[in-house]
Amino acid sequence: MENNQEIQNVQLLRLDYALQVKEMALLAGTNEKTYQKYEVDSSTLNYKYILALANVFAVSLDWIVGRCTKQYKYNKDIILGLEQDCEETLKKIAKDYAISIPRDYSREGPREERYSEQARAAIVSYVRLITFFSKKTSQKKVAQRYQEKKKEYIARLREQMQFPSHY
Repeated sequence: MENNQEIQNVQLLRLDYALQVKEMALLAGTNEKTYQKYEVDSSTLNYKYILALANVFAVSLDWIVGRCTKQYKYNKDIILGLEQDCEETLKKIAKDYAISIPRDYSREGPREERYSEQARAAIVSYVRLITFFSKKTSQKKVAQRYQEKKKEYIARLREQMQFPSHY
């Protein structure tokens, strides 16, 4: 297991979703200093933090830690479980923000036929990120950033639902 590959993969997730170090730390369940030390100094990130990131971004632990190639980044069983976990949240977000959930996404069989694992993982991630950025904060600057990020992920979710092959 190569620590550099692990760091590169976690950084790739952070950059793909346009997250700041502080936001990634919060998603992992740690503080900014610990997470930054991980990215900068190549220190080892605790397993529970890596697991938290895998659940947020719907990727396999093996991919994060560099035990497999990019083509094995997603695992359909993991994605299915995460989809089931966030199904009610997705429905609430869709209702609150007027996002149409296609019928073929609502049913497991057609969903797997029409939506790639990558698209399905993105949907799960967007739901989790929208939930995260919906948190209340008393700091005005942070609240504004959270509102902007939430809008960005709502737009991405809406697009992903309309164009399932687009990612």
